Amino acid sequence: MVAIFKDSVNSMGSCQNSCLLSCLRLRLLLIACFSGLFPWLLTAQPEGAFSKIFSQIESRLEMPSGDTARYFILTKVRQHCDNDFDCLYHTYHNVMLKLERRFNLPLAISIADEMVKIAASNGDLNKEASSHKNLSRYYGAMGHDLQTISHLDKALKLYERTGNQSSIINTKIAIQEQRLNYQPIEEILPDLESLLEQAIENKDSANITLLYLRLITYTQQAGQYDKMEEHVSYMEKYPLSDPIKPNQYGMAIHAALGRADLFMLRKNYEEAERFYQKTLRLCEAEPSRWLEIKVLHLLAKLEWERGNAPLAKTYLDSAFVKAERLKLHEHLASNFEMKAVIAEAEKRYADALGFIKKQAFHRKEFDNRGAGFDMRSYYLQQEKDKLATEKQAQDLALKLKKIQLRNSLIITALVLLLAAGLFFGLRNQRQGKRELAAQNALILKQSEALKELDTAKSRFFANISHELRTPLTLVLGPINTLLKGNQLDPKQVGLLQMANRNGEQLNRLINEILDLRKLESGKMEVKLQPTQPAAFFRRHIAQFESLAHRKCIDFSFDIVVDNGIVAKIDQEKCRQIVYNLLSNAFKFTPKGGSVKVKLEMGDWEKTRHRTPVSQLKLSVSDIGPGIHPDDLPFIFDHYFQTNQPGKSAEGGTGIGLALCREYAALFGGKIWVESQLGKGATFQVEFPVQVVSLENLTQAAEFITEPCATPLVEAPTLADFTPADPAKPTIFVVEDNPELQDYIRLILQGKYNVLTAGNGQEALELIIGKLKIENEDVTLNSQFSIFNYLRESSISQFLILSDLMMPIMDGYQLLEKLKSSDATRHIPVIMLTARAERDDRLQALRIGVDDYLTKPFDEEELLVRIENLLLNFGNRQAMQDEPFLESSQPTTEPTVGPATSEADRVWLEAFEAYVLKNMANELLAVPTLAQEFAMSESTLLRQLKRLTGLSPVQYLQEVRLDKARYFLENRNYDSVAKVADKVGYGDVRNFSRSFKQRFGKSPSDYISA
Repeated sequence: MVAIFKDSVNSMGSCQNSCLLSCLRLRLLLIACFSGLFPWLLTAQPEGAFSKIFSQIESRLEMPSGDTARYFILTKVRQHCDNDFDCLYHTYHNVMLKLERRFNLPLAISIADEMVKIAASNGDLNKEASSHKNLSRYYGAMGHDLQTISHLDKALKLYERTGNQSSIINTKIAIQEQRLNYQPIEEILPDLESLLEQAIENKDSANITLLYLRLITYTQQAGQYDKMEEHVSYMEKYPLSDPIKPNQYGMAIHAALGRADLFMLRKNYEEAERFYQKTLRLCEAEPSRWLEIKVLHLLAKLEWERGNAPLAKTYLDSAFVKAERLKLHEHLASNFEMKAVIAEAEKRYADALGFIKKQAFHRKEFDNRGAGFDMRSYYLQQEKDKLATEKQAQDLALKLKKIQLRNSLIITALVLLLAAGLFFGLRNQRQGKRELAAQNALILKQSEALKELDTAKSRFFANISHELRTPLTLVLGPINTLLKGNQLDPKQVGLLQMANRNGEQLNRLINEILDLRKLESGKMEVKLQPTQPAAFFRRHIAQFESLAHRKCIDFSFDIVVDNGIVAKIDQEKCRQIVYNLLSNAFKFTPKGGSVKVKLEMGDWEKTRHRTPVSQLKLSVSDIGPGIHPDDLPFIFDHYFQTNQPGKSAEGGTGIGLALCREYAALFGGKIWVESQLGKGATFQVEFPVQVVSLENLTQAAEFITEPCATPLVEAPTLADFTPADPAKPTIFVVEDNPELQDYIRLILQGKYNVLTAGNGQEALELIIGKLKIENEDVTLNSQFSIFNYLRESSISQFLILSDLMMPIMDGYQLLEKLKSSDATRHIPVIMLTARAERDDRLQALRIGVDDYLTKPFDEEELLVRIENLLLNFGNRQAMQDEPFLESSQPTTEPTVGPATSEADRVWLEAFEAYVLKNMANELLAVPTLAQEFAMSESTLLRQLKRLTGLSPVQYLQEVRLDKARYFLENRNYDSVAKVADKVGYGDVRNFSRSFKQRFGKSPSDYISA
């Protein structure tokens, strides 16, 4: 009986050793829960809403077609969290832990994969690495060694990027344990002991404890019982609280279990039983079901060895019930294995055979736990490919050994070929270097050429500026003479004062260009004069109050400088800085906005010459559209406007801010800007000034003053605007230059009511506001009623005269807004602009402009064009009626959208290109166009009417006359007859008559000008 007992125990041990690796994997899977390293595994339990979600997931797991459970889980969690990263990650984590405790590792892997993705997308390296660690544990438990080590490597690299030393050591521990798959335990023990030394050096208590736990297990398996006892003794010395805290159970359990195993090895059954029972109580309190079942098996083995078969069976039955409840197939296999040994020893061979079959069944279930996982075939194929590559390499090595004797000739030939390859390679390299040197020389030459070109450009600007001074003198001189004569009526005086102010503005622009040239060549000098900064800056800043009043802008300035302070400054350059910064602020600040200026002076400091020096700081803030972040680095560059596509055309030279920067640097200071897109900008200038005594202030330090623009005619606002004569049409002038507004109003006010706006946005608001004010008694819920009212009211005689380059909203944008609304598309629009390029004209024509006039303009020509458009207004209005009359039911709101669709725009561009190409042909007419574009003449008529408001004949005439004006303005030809021929007019008199009727000037006027 004793012999049978010993054989049975040995058989039991050998069978258990055969599945040691698989049991170890699951033990490592759970040991993190007991070591105290990851307390979140114990505390992160789902509550509240998560409990409801997981109950649905559990119900779904019980249903057939389990392969869709992953998608069900992902959908439920996403619905619960709605793209909240923290919610998604922690909910997935709780689901994963639940699946792990159910030992549904394939599903746990799919959830961990999702956690890796969302952590990577949010840049959380720690969470991404932690998810890879979880994947390595699951793959390890399933026996997928390649994926286990792959995920451990990824986790290690991520932790190394974060510098988390504790996690790095912990991951290296797991990597060393993976070596057990192909190396003896004895070979990894030194590496684990080295990691233990690192953990002790870092005072990493968590990893120290984990390593002692691992070393207890591995030294026991290696038969190094002395070292095992050292590690157990360390764990036993670990101070435990009373009662034991949750994160201390793992240490207590493994210390007791290790001590029990040591007593068992020494056949000290009483002490072994005492410590196994202690381990069992700790497992039940924790609770740790997997180890609890394991300890029950160890107690059964102990009692069997002591010859107490009934008690051994009792322990096995208790372990069976717990393992059956949790479906722990590896424990069930061990349980039936031990029962088979006992049954065989008791000669119950039928029972033993039944137990062996059940053992085989559960062993198979355990081995197949990972079956069906969708990535398995992929990774398996990778392993097969690797083995095939290794086999191929071995076959090749064997083949090379067999033909080694014949390789000497081949090697010699290869060496010769290599030498030849090196020769040609070196030759090609030298040739490449020569080509590279030639390219560098070319680039250097081009760079020098660009520098020369830039210098030539600056020299040209300087030269042309010098040349402009002579005619400018001959303009300003006579104007001043006439003004001093006191023989003019008030209107003439106003016009001459306007001309004088703008001449002075042109003179300042010329001076700025010359100053920029001097600054570039380093010839600019600073002319310091004793000045009272408070009085000087107050005087020049206050000159913008009238402009602020006119533009309805809240303008305030704060001079935080004592009136008695005198400092040496360059008055002219400081005046230019103030003028440029405030001009920009008012230019980009919308009506109703605010501009704030602050001047302050810092504390005085004594220089080494004992001269008081202070910092003078000027700040100018506005609430305009702000500056795009991409433009901020270049805002002070010469001639810079903007890099933003679609930005409104705002005008300007790009010199003012460049001068401000150069002047500030010349003073030994700096200028900078702070801006938020849509919230305005603040420019700040700071430079040192030398403070002097009041006695140094002489009468010679005169202030340079700027004449304030007084409007020739007071501009009416929307609130008080009513047509002076209802019989007169209303002309809406949209222009950002106040004095040009006054001049145009002076020209038009004899025949028209005139209303003005400073930019496209303001004009659009005024038009909409005017329509609403006059339309109070009209039902506004119908396009048809609005359209009829516009046609019948005073607004129906309405024309817009707009500049193209304006801040906030330019002329193009205003035109597109007007032509894209059914309520305003019929209003005629004339562009009055300095941009005379052909592309600008064609772009405006495609949007729907009615006429295009360039600056400078002739008064008579402007009046003729306005009169022509207003005469044709009735025909246009009739055209506008068609879409409304065709509509069976009015819509509730005006339709606002693009004036033309993409297809219509492409067609109109093709039509325009064809007409421009063939307009010199006198035979180009409606039948030819209809045939070319494969449509009937009536269809062509409707198409052009819909897109441009013009008939084909009118369109041809418009294009030809516009092209003729372009030729005449640019002096392309020296006779009217040549121009008429180039645009398809055979009769010169007919051409001249049509031209003058269209533009108010005859072609000969352009030739003789």
